Amino acid sequence: MGKMNTIKLACKFVARPIREFVTKPAIRQINVYLYYVKHSKVQEKAVFLESYHAVNLTGNVYAMYQKMVQEYPDYTYYWAYKDKDTIPADIMADTKRHRVYLVKYESRQYMKALATSKYLINDTSFMPYFIKRDGQRYLNTWHGTPLKTLGLDIKGSGRADHKNIQRNLLAADVLAMPNKFTAEHLITSHDLNGIFPNEVYITGNPRVDNLLGTLVSEDTQALKERLGLPAEKIILYAPTWKKDVEYTTEADILQLLNEVQRLQERVPSGYKVFLKVHYFIYDKLVKMGYGDQLISNAIDTNTLLRGVDVLITDYSSIFFDFLPIKRPVIFYVPDKDSYAQNRGFYKPLDTLPGLVTDKFDQLLNDCNQKYFDSWAKTYEQQYNDYQTEFLSYDDGQATERAVQVLFEESSSVEQLNFNNNKKKLLIYAGGFYNNGITNSIINLSRNFDTNKYELVFVDYPRMRPEKEYNMSRLPGSVHFIFSFSWATRTFFDTYNQNTSYHFGFNSKLVNQNKMKATYQLNFRRIFGNFMPYEAIDFGGYNKAITGLFALSPVPKKVVFLHNTMWDEYNKIVNGRYKHRKNLRVTFTYYQYFDKIISVSQSADKQNREDLSQYADSAKFTWVENLVNGAEIEKELSEVKQQVDNGDSLIELTKTETPSGIITTQLFHPVDQNYFNFVTVARLSPEKNHLGLIQAFKLVHDNYPKTRLYIVGDGPIRLEVEQLISGLGLDESVFMMGFLQNPMKFVSFTDYVVLPSVTEGQGLAIIEALLAHKPVVGTDVAGIQDVIKGGRFGLLSGKNAVANPNSLANTLALSIETKDSIKYVKTVKEPLKIFHAETQVDGQWITSSDDWKNPDIILGNDNNGRAFVEIKHVESYPNYAVFIDGKRAAQNSQLAHYDVQSDVAIMVVLDMEQQVCFERFDWRDYNRNALNEFETRAIL
Repeated sequence: MGKMNTIKLACKFVARPIREFVTKPAIRQINVYLYYVKHSKVQEKAVFLESYHAVNLTGNVYAMYQKMVQEYPDYTYYWAYKDKDTIPADIMADTKRHRVYLVKYESRQYMKALATSKYLINDTSFMPYFIKRDGQRYLNTWHGTPLKTLGLDIKGSGRADHKNIQRNLLAADVLAMPNKFTAEHLITSHDLNGIFPNEVYITGNPRVDNLLGTLVSEDTQALKERLGLPAEKIILYAPTWKKDVEYTTEADILQLLNEVQRLQERVPSGYKVFLKVHYFIYDKLVKMGYGDQLISNAIDTNTLLRGVDVLITDYSSIFFDFLPIKRPVIFYVPDKDSYAQNRGFYKPLDTLPGLVTDKFDQLLNDCNQKYFDSWAKTYEQQYNDYQTEFLSYDDGQATERAVQVLFEESSSVEQLNFNNNKKKLLIYAGGFYNNGITNSIINLSRNFDTNKYELVFVDYPRMRPEKEYNMSRLPGSVHFIFSFSWATRTFFDTYNQNTSYHFGFNSKLVNQNKMKATYQLNFRRIFGNFMPYEAIDFGGYNKAITGLFALSPVPKKVVFLHNTMWDEYNKIVNGRYKHRKNLRVTFTYYQYFDKIISVSQSADKQNREDLSQYADSAKFTWVENLVNGAEIEKELSEVKQQVDNGDSLIELTKTETPSGIITTQLFHPVDQNYFNFVTVARLSPEKNHLGLIQAFKLVHDNYPKTRLYIVGDGPIRLEVEQLISGLGLDESVFMMGFLQNPMKFVSFTDYVVLPSVTEGQGLAIIEALLAHKPVVGTDVAGIQDVIKGGRFGLLSGKNAVANPNSLANTLALSIETKDSIKYVKTVKEPLKIFHAETQVDGQWITSSDDWKNPDIILGNDNNGRAFVEIKHVESYPNYAVFIDGKRAAQNSQLAHYDVQSDVAIMVVLDMEQQVCFERFDWRDYNRNALNEFETRAIL
């Protein structure tokens, strides 16, 4: 059977990459592209040109081409196209008289030209597989001054909708911008202001040179004859198309054509109305048989505009291009209110240099000679304002400047800087799940000195409600870059990667050099020219990200361990190893990090021992997580105010949607007639909820006026619920689910319990201390550092994680001492607690590090029965013995207790000793933790 399984696994291993290659065209395309990236040299005198995703060959890219093909005739030019009918006649002619080649979009020839041309020019973006190689110089011109909002500025935009434009901007060595306004809004709306590493020049729009006639010597009459336009004056109707192509119906098309016909009927004699549609919709109209009523996509718009006398448009950037020749413009915006609400504008519409109307009848009435003749005077001020802000570089020399910055031939072109001198920290936060890792990075990010650091998070673009919420909790100053699409791996790279994912990166079966090269190519694909000061894998569980960071060219790298990782490696959830598949790979990358950072000193000690085979011990250190003290204090103040007001329901959260719908989540405070325990933790095996419930059952049987509240959600929820019902605790243990602001609820309880089997630190009990709640924790790494031997709470016996009876004793003690707790600045002597257990064979196991008191006797009588006895009982009038969650009756004459096998014992010699806990100073704690981070994690 074992042999058959091995054969099946081997077959799957071989078959999966083949199946992926055969069934996914995108993978085959990437393989072709990567072949040329890896095996072909960059051609020094080659220029690759792509405009509007190769839908047409016009605009800024076309203008630059016109200039270059004349001034650099010995260069080779590759033009990307989708449809040969859209190729301008002069480019077709150039293929016969110059070294100009047309390459079909995403064909093999396209992939080769993209991978090997030294100079790359685009006005939008290349596809996600594109990697700007060493030796290539990529210039992006963008495609016009934006009146409509871009990127993240678009109302209702998804957090990652802008991801490929952002990626292209990072890859572009040069941005040739029409004006400062466009540069600022393009870079800021794509979340790059402050971290943008590339050159930004204000060149003006090269395409406007065709409007002004500085690239081709040709009068208007000759232009019209060449383009096949009538001698009449021309009114160009150029509306923005707002529907997706697949949702455009014939009725939509007919309405548009009807508008053109009605305009033609009303305009003054001697004018001819032409329709220019967006390239997104052009093909749709042609396929529906209306091509003869359109301006061809093969005609460059700015060349056409030189022959246009009046422009009717809406929000399209075409009007910015048209303004330099000072001819009339009308803005027909039928959906201006909804568009403003759903997308937004950068400039108020009433500042536009022309009539703005949302009524077609008004457009018909005012599209007349009187308006045309008076336009310049009527809108003189608006025109001058736009000329100053947007058009000062549209002087007929924009193409010259753009070509100069492409070839690095001039230093006189105005340059802008969108980078700063702060240290850029690239961080992977673990996916922003509802867990302690997420809370920790949020708390950390809120405490960073924004004058010293820029925090740049990398994540995957797929969103979930919890992820959206947690990302929104980060400061507005942080940045996000998204890793998406197929990774940069060839067919054989896939086998190499899969081998490393199965056996680990350090396996002899893995070609480590090729694997490293693959990761570094993907790093360049994702981040372009952005190179952070340091890469921080704060999540620590994602093998792909850990590998990407470990093998990246970033000079400084650290990885965080949020738990005792060998315990995580062996953790079983629902019958399966939860993290083994990832961690067996992740561990093998540790040697490539400069620092391996646990989140507590005790966890560091254990990780250092457990993981010594994977990295040098000197690389291990610890940095404690920060707490969000200010927000919790604010929450508790709000709760107090509501209690003081006599409110019976307490507000937990209040959210408001963009449409103004407010949702409030309320809760009833817990019944103060009960002793209320609460635990706040993800429902996962290592948090030991099952052990806590069993311990609580013992306590509840002895102290019926007790309740337990479980705050959190996770993979073992059903198992937890079943145990609660199975033990008959449905009326005493309550599942609260995930709460966004749990400390509001916690503030009404008596004790916070964290019964973890393993723990990196135990942020939940630190937050409980901040809320002035006493805590009970198991004696494991992480929690040990928080409770500090009883200074901040009660620590259970060392075997409490395996024996709920031991934890039950500590819970019982918390009930017995509830009225004697005192908070002090410094605890001189914590309450002395002695833990022990009897085995099935009656043997004793001590569970306290300081079991040294000779007056506490653990023994066995002549019959082998176990007993505990306190000698000199007169010296301990206030002693207490707890057995399996119950305080035993006191005997002042003879403190001798026979016990059964397999029970837990806890002895407190002086119950009258004040139970003292230190007040938790979160400000001092955060200062120390932040200093730890800056001195240990930032290298």
